[in-house]
Amino acid sequence: RLVEEQRQTAGRLRAVAREMTAARDLPMGRHDAETLRSPEVGDAFRRFVKARQELVALLQGMLEQDRRLLAAMDG
Repeated sequence: RLVEEQRQTAGRLRAVAREMTAARDLPMGRHDAETLRSPEVGDAFRRFVKARQELVALLQGMLEQDRRLLAAMDG
């Protein structure tokens, strides 16, 4: 059941990625400068940046593990 759910999720993510890719060249929407200065938006953006930092750290760790595995396979 879990495998099937993950396959379905992967399919939905691929579909969303295709839609986002198709919209890549659209101009950016207008922004409300007053709203962007609100504490809620600032807090949300801080959480977003923190999540990105955590993702980068996770991926860097995984990359190092993969490089070690490759070195062991080649060695």
